[in-house]
Amino acid sequence: MPSAVASLEFGADDCLSLPFEPSELIARINACLRRPLATIRPDQLTAGPLVLDKAVHRLLVRDREVALSPAEFRLLAFLLENQGRVFSRDELLRGAWPKNITAGGRTVDVHVRRLRQLLEPFNCDDLIQTVRSFGYRLVPPSRDAQTPAAEAARSSTRV
Repeated sequence: MPSAVASLEFGADDCLSLPFEPSELIARINACLRRPLATIRPDQLTAGPLVLDKAVHRLLVRDREVALSPAEFRLLAFLLENQGRVFSRDELLRGAWPKNITAGGRTVDVHVRRLRQLLEPFNCDDLIQTVRSFGYRLVPPSRDAQTPAAEAARSSTRV
């Protein structure tokens, strides 16, 4: 049974132990389908411990609010909406800055550096990766990296 507890603590909605009756499986699936989808919000973007709420213009990291400038917010939102994809500085400017603003590629570098500084106290600064000679991408942490044991190990080895 410890695996069921671990599964539920890791985020599973339900758990079924072997052996089980097919009718129980069907009943549990139907129960899941009846649950409200209130937790799914299209205006909320997540990556590991980051939760960016576009509706209220707020970033929470490990349940603590982090203040962002409008440009930092737009850049982080764009990267969260396109997790894993590599963008050049020009693509980031086109995607995250208003059309009427004239800015160069170094503007992106400055804002990425600032985002990393804001995320560093939470050990999340490595979510935004530099792709040498090209640009940046946001890479969400693996499932293993999100466990409390992994977080403790990571924070104790950080310099």
